[in-house]
Amino acid sequence: MNNKTAKPYLSRVIIVLAVMLVLLAGLAVRVFYLQMVDYKKYQDGAFDQYTTEIPISSNRGTIYDRNMKALAVSATVETVFISPNEILPETRSQIADFLSSTLDVDREFVVERMSKTKTKYQRIKRKVERETADEIRKFINDNDIKGIHLEEDTKRFYPYGSLASHVIGFTNSDNVGIYGIESYYEKYLKGTSGKIITAQDAKGKDMPQQYESYIGAENGTNVVTTIDWQVQSILDKNLETALRDTKAQNRVLGIIMDVNTCEVLAMSTKPDYDLNDPYTLDETSQALYDEYTVTPLTDENGLTALPTDEQKNAKFKELLEGLWKNKAITELYEPGSTFKLITSAMALEENVVDLNTGFYCGGNTTIERQKIWCSKRTGHGMQTLAQAVQNSCNPAFMQIGQRLGIEKFYEYFEAFGLKEQTGVDLPGEGVSQVWDKSAMTTVDLAVGSFGPRFKITPLQNIRAFSAVINGGYLLTPHVVQSVMQDDTVVESTETEVVRQVVSQETSDTCRKILESVVSEGTGGNAYVAGYRIGGKTGTSETEVDGEVIVSFMGFAPADDPQVIVLLAYDRP
Repeated sequence: MNNKTAKPYLSRVIIVLAVMLVLLAGLAVRVFYLQMVDYKKYQDGAFDQYTTEIPISSNRGTIYDRNMKALAVSATVETVFISPNEILPETRSQIADFLSSTLDVDREFVVERMSKTKTKYQRIKRKVERETADEIRKFINDNDIKGIHLEEDTKRFYPYGSLASHVIGFTNSDNVGIYGIESYYEKYLKGTSGKIITAQDAKGKDMPQQYESYIGAENGTNVVTTIDWQVQSILDKNLETALRDTKAQNRVLGIIMDVNTCEVLAMSTKPDYDLNDPYTLDETSQALYDEYTVTPLTDENGLTALPTDEQKNAKFKELLEGLWKNKAITELYEPGSTFKLITSAMALEENVVDLNTGFYCGGNTTIERQKIWCSKRTGHGMQTLAQAVQNSCNPAFMQIGQRLGIEKFYEYFEAFGLKEQTGVDLPGEGVSQVWDKSAMTTVDLAVGSFGPRFKITPLQNIRAFSAVINGGYLLTPHVVQSVMQDDTVVESTETEVVRQVVSQETSDTCRKILESVVSEGTGGNAYVAGYRIGGKTGTSETEVDGEVIVSFMGFAPADDPQVIVLLAYDRP
């Protein structure tokens, strides 16, 4: 080969070698990047291809009453899932038919899950009872089926159905508390899930045990409530009777509390719901929903049409959430004449009245040219403080309010906790609607002195009332005594004194007055021979003209209060 021929050939070799070197350098850089920089992505991908992760559910903590009676427990159920990459093509139709009929799920849903042939975990149904799970096991064994699996899970169960439903609350399909104690104490009750990670070879067979990883589940801690299930049962039974007899249009409620600790012994709203079936409407709500679905609606253009599916769903949700609401802590109302005790305590503490002070009632009082009537239009005449409370006389309390003045009245109103939330350990507590002091008028003072023109929650009212009769101490109400891990107390709730509002002397005087209300006044229906009972009735207005809320606050024994009860019937 002469020089003329060799030069072009050598040039081409050099170019080829240069290109190969560039390609090799690029490949080396890419390999370095994959191994040193992006390795995690591919490592995880490979790991996912040969490993299967099976979750292990933790047992949610048990909720007990104060006497260790279980109110909410975790029962064992199972989750059914499939591994599409294991299912033989010839068994797909058979599997779809069986799972859809046995688990009551749509067949197309099962088929769609089976179509994900590169996956190992496709959930078909959760919370499957043991009897149904055993049917599936039999189907697998009898037909030598590959790709259907079952794993243990837990389901919340409430032994007493609707008992204290608004206090206990319930969990959703993921075992997460969404109402009541179940929600408020979620961090204690939920526990921590575990998992089993197993490895498989290229043929899909399990690899030796050394390739298996087990992370155990940690069960949730138990919660001991202040609720007494027997007291709760008595309250529930009597409220059901009250609802039936009064036909209250906006539900009835009751609270029973320890006067000296503010521990809630029972709290109920009727109608309520079954904790084991919380997504089903009660009879009254279902009737309202059925009526709504067949009643034409008029739109902004004046056209009428039956509700759409979207509107029906919204109505169903509205009724359901209304049923779940704890009326005792979420809804506001005017306390009416039960508030007259609070006004009495203010005035006695400030020494602007005493038991011998006289009050005249002619049937009405005019304040700033507004005539405000007493419930007895002909008037009560002259009366003492005790008689004014017994008669539930509005003009007498307007006079007491005037003696206190706006400044002092408002100061005590705040001191009794009526402008702040109670701090109860339940979600959804309402916020009171009260005048701003700077805008408060003499008419506001006069009317507010006997209960209207402001709104508080029933729990705020019973808390303030308790402060008057327990020696003057405003306490923080609570529904949980302690959190326990096995037999060890992890956290406990102590009685919390917020402040002393009135003196022991004022408290003693108010108790004697309230005992006379039951023995001689408007609270006579609460009188029981052989028992010393104190109390005060109340009637308050609602947004609907002519419809009222009637209530009663009672406590016993009158000389040494232990238990206080508030009952309220909304629009009977």
